[in-house]
Amino acid sequence: MNNTRIVFDCREYLGTVLPALLQRSHTPRLGKEVVIQFVVTDREDCNRFYAIDDQTLRVGEGVSDKVDLTLGFAADDLAAFSRSELDVERALAASRLKVMGDTTLVGWLSSRLQTATTLESKHP
Repeated sequence: MNNTRIVFDCREYLGTVLPALLQRSHTPRLGKEVVIQFVVTDREDCNRFYAIDDQTLRVGEGVSDKVDLTLGFAADDLAAFSRSELDVERALAASRLKVMGDTTLVGWLSSRLQTATTLESKHP
């Protein structure tokens, strides 16, 4: 039996994996640029923001001056999201996800990630 445990790296996930998933999504674009901020409350070095428009996705480290939506959570909860062990509705109900700003973007982002994850499982 292999006891190797995979350690979740929030910097790798938010800096590489999440942007790749967002770019693979076929969810309709918004028709404008939006900035979505991810704040990892117990890992300041993991904070990232994403400037997303119809053509590009730009990833920035730290905290952006201009933000349309901010999502805040602990690193363990981010890891649970990445493994599909925690969804947005349960996280909000349990106060494990904090949302500030344009809350309509939460549904758009969730749909975008779900579409990308489905594509990933069909075409690894």
